[in-house]
Amino acid sequence: MIIAAISFGFGIFTGTLLVYHTMLILTGKTTWEHTKRDKISYLNFYPRYYHPYNYGFIENIKKTFFHN
Repeated sequence: MIIAAISFGFGIFTGTLLVYHTMLILTGKTTWEHTKRDKISYLNFYPRYYHPYNYGFIENIKKTFFHN
């Protein structure tokens, strides 16, 4: 039971990280750009809802995993 509970806890933690980083990949952001947007000078020129490095889901995946 204890091992199952610990495994469940690690699974929740790992699953949460997977979902969060998948969202970052699909939107073309880094963790820093997502959490500290107000403090990043090169993003201050753009409206809050706009991210200059978002090329769409498919292109973001290609740029992340295949470096084109």
